[in-house]
Amino acid sequence: MITLRSLFLASTLILSSHIVLVPATVAQEKQEQQKISKSLAAQKAQQVIPGKVLKVESRGSVYRVKIHQKSGRVVYVTVDAITGKVSR
Repeated sequence: MITLRSLFLASTLILSSHIVLVPATVAQEKQEQQKISKSLAAQKAQQVIPGKVLKVESRGSVYRVKIHQKSGRVVYVTVDAITGKVSR
């Protein structure tokens, strides 16, 4: 037979797990909404490293942009998906 104490503990665990999971999901959704687009990441990368953009990959909170320079070198640039800051 289910005791009142067991029922209380079970309902408390269910409610507390929901309270913990909801803010994490909302924070993740907000982060996804604030990301710059791949095309904007490519433009920002080209402003720092002139050349032809070959590929743009999303890797979590950054974009990895592959650029072919006129000299023939292929350079990878990292662009922050939130701020748009470019780094090598």
